[in-house]
Amino acid sequence: MGNTRISFGCNYSIDKRELSDISFSIQQEFLKQFNMCINYSRNIQQKSNFASISFNMILPFLRGNVNAQTSNYYNSVSENISGTIGFSPDRLKFYFGNQNNNSNSNGAALIRFFVDNNNNERYDKGEVELPEVEFYIKNATVENDKKGDKKIFNLIPAARYNLYVKKESIMNPFIVPKYMEFSFIADPYSFKVIDVPCYMTGSVEGFVYYFNDGAKIGQGGIRVHLVNLDDQKDQTIDLFSDGSFYKIGILPGKYKIYIDSLQLRLLDVYSEPNEIIFEIKSTSEGDNVSGLDFRLISKNSEKIQNNDLQKNVNTEQNQKQNDTLIALSKDKIDKGEVIISKNEIKKVDSISNSNKILSNNNEGSGTILSGRVVIYDFADSDQNTLVEKKLKLTCIMKLTNGISTLYSNCDSEGKFFFDNISPGKWTLSLFKGGLPEGHIIEKMFQTIEIKKNEKFNILYRILPLKK
Repeated sequence: MGNTRISFGCNYSIDKRELSDISFSIQQEFLKQFNMCINYSRNIQQKSNFASISFNMILPFLRGNVNAQTSNYYNSVSENISGTIGFSPDRLKFYFGNQNNNSNSNGAALIRFFVDNNNNERYDKGEVELPEVEFYIKNATVENDKKGDKKIFNLIPAARYNLYVKKESIMNPFIVPKYMEFSFIADPYSFKVIDVPCYMTGSVEGFVYYFNDGAKIGQGGIRVHLVNLDDQKDQTIDLFSDGSFYKIGILPGKYKIYIDSLQLRLLDVYSEPNEIIFEIKSTSEGDNVSGLDFRLISKNSEKIQNNDLQKNVNTEQNQKQNDTLIALSKDKIDKGEVIISKNEIKKVDSISNSNKILSNNNEGSGTILSGRVVIYDFADSDQNTLVEKKLKLTCIMKLTNGISTLYSNCDSEGKFFFDNISPGKWTLSLFKGGLPEGHIIEKMFQTIEIKKNEKFNILYRILPLKK
């Protein structure tokens, strides 16, 4: 019946075949903070009556009750008011609570989240408080007042409590508490003030690349490690397909960043530099550190790559004198021969023996290098078995010995072909295309010892990254 509850009860004696007693009660709630209860009972056999009326209130700062009873034998009236009073010495402020404790030695705590602008981990006058931040703590009573103060009551003295911050409750996604979870020990007869510093976080961005004929090409599909030098916490950042990376939510402090060593070994390369040390500063708008770039260098062909770079620098300097563009027809492309057009694009310093483009003539040693680019995916969710991914590939392979550079277009099945190769040590690499997102080249640079009049077949594998 709304906020009113009525009950009636009686006991019947089977032996005497009559009612032994009856009872009646009515309970009414007002404004969810006040409650009144009226009870009446009569013992028919003893011809005695009992009646009572009680009034209870639960307010934010206290709780109390008044109870009056009457019977054939006595009359009584009782009242009780209880609550908790806490004092914060740093704020010079009293806090009131309505806890009904059986022990006077129970502890309490006040949790305050604030933006630590000067990075001293202490609340200073004028720093912005964050009353919207919520948290979870087990076996304790948490109350919020209108000013946003978070009060914790009913703490057992000398007991350790774990507090977990609800990150989604922070309105500004760029603000992060220094501690997402922490523990504290409750003190007896004390209102413990705990300040939790929060920071406007920073962001980092960079680029992982390698040089191919002087062009800076991004290496996607790998990850870098970001390590906090203060607490040694390590977090990983996955690169985008173009080789760039970006990460927000970085707390102020000193960090080092480096490329995952296992993936460097798989690629058979090393990075330059090996690692970068930097600092995220505590600012009101958040710090940004950019330019965290790493160059990948093949362990087996560093000299070749440097020669290629120098050669392309010379090509750029002499562009006007050497503006020869090579474009092959579609039938030659299908045969795996190179195309160099304005859109791709390579300006070749000269069509000579020093930089040879594949052709259909029969001159040379007759040595042939063929191969296939194969892309794999995981066969199952366990990520233990690889299967070939059927894709129509569009890619160009590059073969160089530091003096001559050859190119070959892959057909739709990933097959490529080089002929008339002079004997010596050559390095094969993927020049353009062919790398889907979430994949990595098993070995970016493959070194082959070419011997006269021999045929070589190479499998160039692109593998999926484990998630």
